[in-house]
Amino acid sequence: MLNNSQIYMLTSEDQELIEEEKKFYSEISDYINDILDNSFIEPIKDYELTIYSILYRIDELLDVLCVMTENSLINAGFLVLRSLLELTVQLEYILINEESREKRAIILQLFDIKRSFKDSSIFYERISKYPIYERYINVFIDQENAHFSNWYSYCEEKKISLSKLFDIVGWKQIYNNLYQPLCIEAHQINHMETNIVPQHHKMNFKPFRTFENHILLLDSMLSIMKLSLHRIITIYGDEQHKKNWNIYENKLDSYLTNNHALAQIEKLLNPCIKYFGTNINQSESTCGTGKV
Repeated sequence: MLNNSQIYMLTSEDQELIEEEKKFYSEISDYINDILDNSFIEPIKDYELTIYSILYRIDELLDVLCVMTENSLINAGFLVLRSLLELTVQLEYILINEESREKRAIILQLFDIKRSFKDSSIFYERISKYPIYERYINVFIDQENAHFSNWYSYCEEKKISLSKLFDIVGWKQIYNNLYQPLCIEAHQINHMETNIVPQHHKMNFKPFRTFENHILLLDSMLSIMKLSLHRIITIYGDEQHKKNWNIYENKLDSYLTNNHALAQIEKLLNPCIKYFGTNINQSESTCGTGKV
């Protein structure tokens, strides 16, 4: 691992923060894996396979972020964070409305399957043999000429952008304060300077804004997962899950509030961090068309 080989120069603050972050990643992963292992009753419903799959992929991305954190690859972590946010908003879109939950999840399955068929007539012929798919196949047939580029446009029966999807689930503030800055971080900010410095007769890399970006990455991840897990546990958790989560959610609120004060100071010093909104409004977990 990079830290152990001393390629990076890490301050004591950096090292302490890495250990703190690893605990958060472990705790969040424990909640997700507990839901995956115990809350989907066998035989799992067809549409719930989509929910299970997205939640599993979220857990994988968190694992990647944790590895990046341990190795101080924080700037590259923002690319993964962007994918994590895209997955969580799509999961929220599926879960937020109980009446539309099955439809949205199955249409996502159909959309993925359809893309693997060059001949759409063969796709319709084969898929119509499955009762669960037959129920929603007309969504594609009725909009055959639309050729929407994403599955949620088929769900809405009109062209929907990702930014509009954030609006639908009530996460507009997150789109403005987090998703858009993540796009800037990924495509417009240059992290490629070598920044090599001598230390103890050896040439090392000095991390780019490591301490500040550690906090920024962690706060952003926690803000995203707080909203997502609130919804998941409300729907799939048992009473003990919900009780444990309420206690843990209060811990996250306190941590994020304290770090927000630090972030406000940092925004005066760091031209990149000013784009990020780390204080996600707690009320966003209950806005949109669904209620928790």
